[in-house]
Amino acid sequence: LLPNQLRDQLRDLKHAVHDLRYQGEHREQAILSLQAAWRGVLARRAVRILRIADSMRKVLRRMTLAATKIAAWFRAIHMRLKYRDEISERMRATAARQMEEMMEGLKVVIK
Repeated sequence: LLPNQLRDQLRDLKHAVHDLRYQGEHREQAILSLQAAWRGVLARRAVRILRIADSMRKVLRRMTLAATKIAAWFRAIHMRLKYRDEISERMRATAARQMEEMMEGLKVVIK
């Protein structure tokens, strides 16, 4: 019984001291401090989100440039291969035509 009574009295005494120490104007100051702290937390979160968004934009820009370079490289290789085959075919046709002209020329010389 005595320990419970002492515990209750101590609690009541702590409340009384708290009420004497912290008046109404302290409450307003505490409220303002809490609000300022919370606004600071929100501001830091907003800045962090803006920084992340900025870094994501930079990554997107880099990826877009890389995709453009890859596409340009692919088109260049594709065109080179296409024209390489066409040039080879024309060279073969020219060589065959020249060979035929030489053969015709030789036939005329031999007659």
